[in-house]
Amino acid sequence: MTVYGRKSGGLKSDRLKTGGAIALGLSLIFATAKPITANPHRATPVGWILEATGNVPIKPRGARDYYRVSVGTPLARGTIIFPTSTMSVKILCADRRTYWLVPSGVPSGVGNGCPPLGQRPDATRNAGGICSSPQPASLPYIISPRSTFLLSAKPILRWNPVADATLYIVSVSKKSGEILWQTTASDTELAYNGELPLEPGVQYELTVEAKFGANASRSGASSRSESHPGNGRLSGFAFEVLSEQKAAEVKDALALLQEQELTETAKSLALARVYNDSRYNLRAEAISILEAAISRGIENTASYYLLGDLYCQVGLTSFAEQSYLRGIEQGTTERDFAARAALYARLGQLYYSSREDEKARRHWQQALYGYIALQDMERVAQIQRELERF
Repeated sequence: MTVYGRKSGGLKSDRLKTGGAIALGLSLIFATAKPITANPHRATPVGWILEATGNVPIKPRGARDYYRVSVGTPLARGTIIFPTSTMSVKILCADRRTYWLVPSGVPSGVGNGCPPLGQRPDATRNAGGICSSPQPASLPYIISPRSTFLLSAKPILRWNPVADATLYIVSVSKKSGEILWQTTASDTELAYNGELPLEPGVQYELTVEAKFGANASRSGASSRSESHPGNGRLSGFAFEVLSEQKAAEVKDALALLQEQELTETAKSLALARVYNDSRYNLRAEAISILEAAISRGIENTASYYLLGDLYCQVGLTSFAEQSYLRGIEQGTTERDFAARAALYARLGQLYYSSREDEKARRHWQQALYGYIALQDMERVAQIQRELERF
């Protein structure tokens, strides 16, 4: 692994064996008289690396040196970016309106190009807290839409296939219980085509019941058997059409995005970030963008990290787990070292919420090793506090 340090106004490269870096990091931790505390501002990104012509050296607040990261890496307040003179780096700021081309050959604080967020939280800040126990495969649990706002009043409805089910009864109702539309389906996906269009400002819920037998005469499990606390304004599995005003804001943000000359990978990440802005919470749209990109082979660690967070936000724990694990498999290069540590940390959080303590401890331990090797002492302190739970 290559770690970067300042020397005579430039960058120097030192090859460190992971074991040596871990030993050095541990010695630094225990030699520090004052306990290292986490910076709360690091939880909320000010922006993300959207495109780069190489591996980007950054130094987050609390890190002892520069280290290289990949496209998609979140940048918190206080992070310094130091592209080489031949490198081009573009940042998508957290306002989803500002695209910043970072000056090459000089160090820049991320706040130099991205506006402050104020008190508005980012939608991914507490992503891992919503994942709990995985959904039973025996339930036709809802995949989409759930805990999301929508741009379309004619959404695609998806649910989990149940073994041996011959038919599904599909209903869309208001949260009050009033059924607006009901149909039957033999597949696990269809478009809502009710006579009454879905209206902004009204929360709706999709319910699916599995039927069994040659004539679908036997009732089976229902999606109502799954419990979910909801997310933000949306209770349970509710979904809601975005207001016209907010839909217009999203349209403006998408128009700005289209003006950028981006690679397909960068475009899919930027689209998902715009949709997942906490002002709009278009989680179903963001998930659809990333799933489609990955199916076309447009994937990296950032795609799987963000997709895992989105699955967690809507309570699809097993989907999130698989996405995080695939992200770790994707991260095979030096520039993915920080991303892998972050993915291990997310899995630790997911397993702890699912009451799988041994898996949680093991994955947090892997995250700890990664952050120690990077000498990111603030992240080390965060993971150490997680491990103190055991």
